[in-house]
Amino acid sequence: MKVLLDSCVNPRAREALEAAGHRVESVLEWASDPGDRLILAEAARHGQVLVTLDRGFGELVLRVGLPCCGLVHLADLPTERHGAVTATVLAQHSAHLASGGVVLCRKSRLRLRSRPHVER
Repeated sequence: MKVLLDSCVNPRAREALEAAGHRVESVLEWASDPGDRLILAEAARHGQVLVTLDRGFGELVLRVGLPCCGLVHLADLPTERHGAVTATVLAQHSAHLASGGVVLCRKSRLRLRSRPHVER
């Protein structure tokens, strides 16, 4: 999968994700942090699953309805677990993420949320 790591995610997570075969980019590589909406838009444009600690992205995807190619929210995990947990989530929930779903990762559980269906 293609993955975009938000600037708040442990940069060492990249190693675990690349070892699992994912193509990884990080917002830390960008000239500046353009803000949540533009980060989400770039991830969607490039078909990347966005990995973040920032709960504002969930609001943008689930409540506002902005386009998304999957969102992994690492809620309260120790930084040294970011890579391993994300690799596991990508392996086990790729179909859910590919449909624009959100996976909330906590120390004790995972929660899957789907984008609401909107009639147009």
